[in-house]
Amino acid sequence: SGKTTLLRCLAGRMAPLAGAVHQGVRTVIGWYDQEVAALDSTRQLFEDVHDLVPRWEDQRVRDLLAGFLFRGDRIRTRICDLSGGEKAKLALLRLILSGANLLLLDEPTNHLDLHSRAALEEALLSFPETIVFISHDRYFIERVAERIFYLEDGQVRELIGSYPEYREVLRERRNREARALEEERERNRKA
Repeated sequence: SGKTTLLRCLAGRMAPLAGAVHQGVRTVIGWYDQEVAALDSTRQLFEDVHDLVPRWEDQRVRDLLAGFLFRGDRIRTRICDLSGGEKAKLALLRLILSGANLLLLDEPTNHLDLHSRAALEEALLSFPETIVFISHDRYFIERVAERIFYLEDGQVRELIGSYPEYREVLRERRNREARALEEERERNRKA
């Protein structure tokens, strides 16, 4: 339905098919997508992250990495040797430390274990700026989203109410449509 395309347009990675995207003068975009394979450096995880925050003491960097479940000797692992999920965690960690004031996240919880999801949620909940994300992770949406927009019939619509309320409206709609279809089938059988 074009969710990733919409994010790409907001990020300036793709021209919109119609309309225009206007970025604020002071907007610094941080982009995260489902493809994290580009993280193939031979640098060690610890030095890569420490370079993002050079004024931090080593212990503070270790604590941050531990929050993302990189502990002990694991912090000395070369980035190219990380698993897909670990690369996803590193990409999110880099994004949080990037200085961006608008985060665009495409399925950020994919490839993350439960502890990493919790660390991501806490980091995002403390992020003081704007976050636009795409997710099918219901718990993540309920926990992090303050406003919900959804795509339906090629239109962007705002959800009024909570995500659980939205799911209930969808369930009622599907039930009505199923009943209407069954009633039509019954009429056709009688005809």
